[in-house]
Formats: sequence, C-alpha cells, structure tokens
Amino acid sequence: MTMPTDDMNKPDIPPAEPHPAAEASAPLGWVGRIARLLLLVGVLGAGGAISHYWLTNRPKARRRPPRPNATLVEVRAVQAATRSARVRALGTVVPAKTIQLAARVRGEVVAVDPALAPGGQFRAGEVMLRIDPNDYELAVRGSQAEVARTTAQQDQRAAEVLQRESDVTRAESDLAVEMGQQAVAQREYELLGETISTEDRELVLRQPQLRSARAAAQAAKAAVAGARGILKAAEASAQAAQVALETARLDLSRTTIRAPFNATVQSRTADLGAQVTSGVSLATLVGTDEYWVQVAVPVDQLQWIRIPGYNATTPSEVRVYHEAAWGPGQFRAGRVVRLMSDLEPQGRMVRMLVAVSDPLGLKSPPDERHPLILGAYVRVEIVGRDLADVIRVERTALREGRYVWVMTADNTLDVRAVTVVWGGLDEVFVSDGLRAGERLVTSDLAAVVQGMALRTASAPTSGPTTRPGPTSRPGSGAREPRP
Repeated sequence: MTMPTDDMNKPDIPPAEPHPAAEASAPLGWVGRIARLLLLVGVLGAGGAISHYWLTNRPKARRRPPRPNATLVEVRAVQAATRSARVRALGTVVPAKTIQLAARVRGEVVAVDPALAPGGQFRAGEVMLRIDPNDYELAVRGSQAEVARTTAQQDQRAAEVLQRESDVTRAESDLAVEMGQQAVAQREYELLGETISTEDRELVLRQPQLRSARAAAQAAKAAVAGARGILKAAEASAQAAQVALETARLDLSRTTIRAPFNATVQSRTADLGAQVTSGVSLATLVGTDEYWVQVAVPVDQLQWIRIPGYNATTPSEVRVYHEAAWGPGQFRAGRVVRLMSDLEPQGRMVRMLVAVSDPLGLKSPPDERHPLILGAYVRVEIVGRDLADVIRVERTALREGRYVWVMTADNTLDVRAVTVVWGGLDEVFVSDGLRAGERLVTSDLAAVVQGMALRTASAPTSGPTTRPGPTSRPGSGAREPRP
C-alpha cells in the first residue's frame, strides 16, 4: 500500500503575477544612475573651481609696526642718609688674662675644691686648694715667742736708758753745786788776802772736787749714749722678730691657695696628696671678666675703624657672631681695644684685638647666655666711621664696579656711573650718581640697552610708545664702546 507524500497534501496555489509598478521602474534605474553621476561630476568641478580661485587669490597679511615690549624689572627707591661703614671679618677667641697658678710654699696638698677641674669657675678670693699648714703654724708660734722676748729686752734697755739719763741729771746737778761752792771759796780766798802755795790754793778753791764732778757728769752722759746704743740694738732685734713673725704668718696664709681673679680652670696639674714646692704649677687659669677676639682685616679697611691709641679716642663697636653655637642672628657686643704691631703672616692683613666683657654670660640668666669658647672661629662686624649723605646700594646692583641701572620717570633704563666711597661684601655706599627718591633696578637683565622700556609688576602696561634706539651703555650683556 502506497503512503501519500506532503506534496500531495499541499493545496493548489496559483502563480503570482508581476506588479505593474515594478515593470515600470525597470527602465528608470539607468536614468537615475546617470543623474547621480552627473551630480557628482558637477560637485567635483565646483570644488575644483573654488580651490583654484583661493589658490590664485591668497589673502595677504598687512605689516604693522611692532609694539614696544617693556621688560619686567624689580626696583627699589633709594634714600640718602648718614650711614656707618661696617667692616666684616673673621677672628679667633683668645684669653685676655691667663696665668699659671703656682705654689709659694712647700708642703703636701691636703684639700682640693671639687671645682678645681677643667671648666670649673671661681670668684676672686675663693679657696681652690690647701697645703698642710702645721709646720707654718709652729713657725708662727716660735716667731711670736721671739717677738715677746725681744720686746721685753727692748723695754729693759729703754729702762736702762732712763736710768742713765737720771744719772746724768744727778751728775750735772752735783757739778752745778760744786761750781757754786768753788765760787764761794774764791771769794773767801780773795777776802783773806793771803798768799799760799799752789797746792794749797787748789785745795782752798776746791779744784779737785770740781774736776771730779765734771768727770762724773761726762761719765753719766757716756753711760746714756751706751744705753741708747744697746736700746737701738734691742729695737732692731724686736723688729727682726716682728718681721720673722709676719713672714711666718704670710707663709701660713700661703698654704691656702685662693683664686687671684674671676677665673675658669683650663687645666690642673696637682691633686690631693701631692708634694709641692715653691714655684710648682698647680693649675692654669683664664680670666672670665673679659675675652679677646683676634681679628684680621685688610689694610685698606683701617681708615674706617676707630682704634684707641691709633686713630681715635673712642673705640668702634663690634658685633661678634657664632652661628654654630648660638644660632643665626645671635651676637655678643664688643669693642676694638688695640691694633697689634705685626701683620698676619698668611694673608698679610693687619690684626687687632676686640674685647668682649663677661664672655661666659655669667651676668645673664642661664637660658639667655651665649658664652664665647676659647679657640672658636667667629665672625665679627665692626661698626666704623659715619658717612654723611650717602646712598646704600646692594653689591649685586652695582654693575662692573661703577655703574647702576636706574628706572627713569618715563619708565626707561638709564645706565649711570656712580662714585663709591665705601664698599663691603654685601653693600656699597654711593656719594654721587644717584639722587634720593630715584628707582634703582635690582633685577639682572640678559641684555641692556640705554633707554630700553621697563615696567614693574605693579604697572605692567606702562612703557614708552616708541621703540628705543640702538645706543647702548655698559652693563650686563652690553659693553661701553672703547676708544
């Protein structure tokens, strides 16, 4: 039995007939293509024509005169005033007073103050160490006994002198009485009117008694002179004993070693139990009332510094800086005290001494002290002589050592020569070439032309309306024509 297929089951569908519009559009497709082609050719032609027009008729830029380009600078208004020349230099801190403290008596060191060590400090008169005083105390007592003995002997000799002087008085009195009796005997002899022998006559006139009285008086005076000589010897012995006592007391006092002045200990060479003799060094002391700074400055700077005994009566004030120890901006005040007699051997510069009082700052509170350190290398600024009516110019604003740049009233550059009366490391003082109130150019310029336009940040549009000429003056980037 044969099964039916799908074709057998499909319904009969009549074939589709062509659409009239489709049949009509078939011939129009070629026309459209031709029209589009023509349109494309027209557009390309129009573009080519326009391009050819612009290529053959290019626009040309018109030349205009260049606008002036004012250079931006920094300026500072200058003022004339009386200013002090300041000489900057370097120096080394040295002691103004230093000694080797030595013993003046011999003996054993029995006591040492704990501050007697490097860095320790003493006030004048404070006890530093002691030497065994026993031997010297015994010497004092022996001298006192000798003084008592010689004093008693002196008193005894003085009493003897008084006794001898009284004997002289008595002998002179006896002589006077005898001379009176002789006068009486002479009158009686004359009244008798008798002639007697010479021997009897001397007896009658009491000549032997008179000679005896005179001899007694002379002997009494001689005894006084002898007693006085003995008294002088006793007085000399007493004085010698007194001197010996004072010497013994002095030696006893020297067993106590005291600070001779306000000082700090630099080194110590004797310790407890050491046997010392006269002249042996015990310690090295440095005075703390004043330090010196030994400064070297160029010879041509001496004319600006006031040095007592050299060119002035009042010294120049000095500021001493030690940034490494005190920090920036901190300084100690000092003064120039004297000029040294020789030149510094390396740089052939003159040397002077600057004194700084209270160098350790002991008179200041502990938190405000800026002590100087011996041997330290410090920077100093010496305030020199006054210069009247000068203008301060930064060293960087001085061009070629004698020119400055000035911004004029019409905002142009003026290169001027100035007269420098004093120059330092950071600044110079100008006496001529600048006037008070003018604007000094402090900026560096790559090229400098006399009369070039300038402007400042506060007035960026200011400047001349014409281009400056080619005339140039010396400055950075420009040179003055040489003959």
